[in-house]
Amino acid sequence: MTLFVLFPDISHSKLIWQYDFERKLSTDFLTKLETKGQVYTFTSKFSRYQQFNKSKKPEFDKNDKEDFVFDLEDIKFDNLIKSVYDDIKSDYQYTYHEAQKRNDKGSLNTSKINDNCNGIKKFIVIGLEQGCHYANYFANRYNEECLGLILIGNRRLTKDNFEKYEKQKHKFFKSENKLDNDLVHNLVLTAESKDEKLEDNLKEIDTLDFIVNLELKKQYDNLPNKMMIKTFIFNRLIKNCKLNDKKIKYNNQIKLNSKGLTKLFNVYLDEWKYLIYDDDTKDDIFLIIDDLIKI
Repeated sequence: MTLFVLFPDISHSKLIWQYDFERKLSTDFLTKLETKGQVYTFTSKFSRYQQFNKSKKPEFDKNDKEDFVFDLEDIKFDNLIKSVYDDIKSDYQYTYHEAQKRNDKGSLNTSKINDNCNGIKKFIVIGLEQGCHYANYFANRYNEECLGLILIGNRRLTKDNFEKYEKQKHKFFKSENKLDNDLVHNLVLTAESKDEKLEDNLKEIDTLDFIVNLELKKQYDNLPNKMMIKTFIFNRLIKNCKLNDKKIKYNNQIKLNSKGLTKLFNVYLDEWKYLIYDDDTKDDIFLIIDDLIKI
């Protein structure tokens, strides 16, 4: 059986795979996926602070006191994907380890096998928007255990993106404030103590958004730009958008680096929306999934 490992856009919960509250759109993407195998959906600690602003993110429940206080360490790719992998091992009794077997000539061959995993043989990893960063990192780190990687709306990651963000720091932090875990914890707890209304905790929410994106952009150079497994990139392009050419160039370079392992789909839309809400794109994704499952 296949386990689908889903990484949603970082400011959303797992409900984004079914409903976009902001645009009032629905999709049967998750329901259909569940007919193909088991589904693990990741929601980060640093996404849960959005629950303090129900008027902006109604998909989060303010009354849900699940662990929401995050550290800067939680945003790091290495730490986050290890926590996801550990969750999978725990939730599905999944193990994957080296084993030695003798071949016909009597020599020992080393291979990797998975045991006691409730029938799970391989992963198909799917990322949505900024969740693509983590999906990419996870799939290439655990490439021997993955059938394929599907990046839906893969973001363009460049050094310029980080430098532009870095220049904005003074707007969010007073000179006496140091960007550390104490500041992050205080912002989360302050937001929690305020009223749910947007205008009451907008400052804290915006600052936390900035911190998360800044810390993500610091790590862009760590992301693989040469894929080690079959990868399918769906590049969302809005008609007449000035960034289209840059996005195409960026994803084409990944395709070129990957030497035949990556296929690129350029999807043109009249207006912005997540590609899982576009019926034609969704159909293409499930054709790929069906082919991967047969491997």
